[in-house]
Amino acid sequence: MKKSILTFTALLAALVLLAGCSKKGGDAAGAPAKSEPKRVMLQWVSGNENGGWYIINAGLSKLIAEQAPHIQITVVPGGGVMNCITVGEGESELGFGMPNLVMDAAQGRAPFEKKYEDLRGIANGFSSNYYHLVAAQSTGVKTFDDLVKYPKLRMDVTQKGSSGEDVFAKIMKFYLNTSYEEWEKKGAKFDFNAYSAITANFGDRHIDFTGVNIIPPTSVVQECAAARPINLVALPEDLRQTMRAQGYGLATIKKEMYPSILTEDVPTITTGTMAMCNKSLDDEVVYTITKIICENPERLANIDKGLSGFMANEPWKDMPIPLHPGAERYYREKGYIK
Repeated sequence: MKKSILTFTALLAALVLLAGCSKKGGDAAGAPAKSEPKRVMLQWVSGNENGGWYIINAGLSKLIAEQAPHIQITVVPGGGVMNCITVGEGESELGFGMPNLVMDAAQGRAPFEKKYEDLRGIANGFSSNYYHLVAAQSTGVKTFDDLVKYPKLRMDVTQKGSSGEDVFAKIMKFYLNTSYEEWEKKGAKFDFNAYSAITANFGDRHIDFTGVNIIPPTSVVQECAAARPINLVALPEDLRQTMRAQGYGLATIKKEMYPSILTEDVPTITTGTMAMCNKSLDDEVVYTITKIICENPERLANIDKGLSGFMANEPWKDMPIPLHPGAERYYREKGYIK
C-alpha cells in the first residue's frame, strides 16, 4: 500500500511538471511560445528644440512607441553637421541629416575632419528645409547686396554644427570669398545661438539679422516678425547657382507661407532631410522602425503636413550612404528594391 501511494505521488508530480513545461514551452498543440521582443532604448538626435526636425522626430518617436512598445526613443537637440558626427560615432543611434552633409561626412570632406564610415541610411525625403535670411526693416536692408555692405553687421547665424550656420559659412566661402574673421575685422559681429536665444536677442535689438535653415513656415521667423518688422531677403540667382554646385537645391519661399510678412515670393535655397543610423543598430530594430514609418502615411501627415507625400518621394532612393540592412530588407520585401 505504501509503495502504491509513493508511485501515485511520483506520477502526479510528473504530470504537474509536464503541465508546467507545456505552459512555458507553447500551446496545447505543442507550438513554441512567442518570446517578447527585447526592450530597446535609443536616442534620436534632431534639430533645435521647437524647430521642424525636433517636432517631426518627437512625433515619429511617439508613433514608433505606440506600435512597437519595446522600442523607446528619446529625442535630443542637434544640428545638420553635429548629427552626422554624433550618429557616426555611435553617441546617438538615430538622427536626422541633410543628404549633402551626410555625404560630406561619409567621405570626410569639409566641414568634417575625418570620414564617418559607420553612417547608414533608413529613409530619405522627409522634408525640405528652406534658408531664411531675416533682416530688421529698421536697417533698411532689402537685398543681399545691402546686407553685405551693411556697416557693423550684427547677426546670429545659429549654433555651430547646425545646418543654418553651415549654409552661411558656405555662402561666405564659395560666393563671397570671405570668412567670419575677415568680416569681423570690418566691424561685424556674429553670434551662434539656439532659436530661442535668437528670437529673444532680435526682439531686444542685440542683433538685427539672422539666417535659419528650417521647414517653413517657422515660428522663429514669425516670432522675429512679431517683435520687430522684418524683411525676408531674397538670395540672388548667381548665389543660388553657386550653392547648387555645392549640393543645395533651388527653392522659393511662397508668400502664402507667411501671409502677414510677405507680399511676394522670396527665392532661396533648400536642403532635404533623411533618417540615418549607426551601422551597429540591430537589423530587426531598424526593420521595425522603417516599416512603421512607411506604413503610416496618415499619421505622418498629422505630424507635419509636409510629410503628406512621403512615400511618393521614394524614401529608399538617392541615398548618399549605404542603406542599413534592416531598412533594405523592408524595401526588398515590399518590392520597392528589386
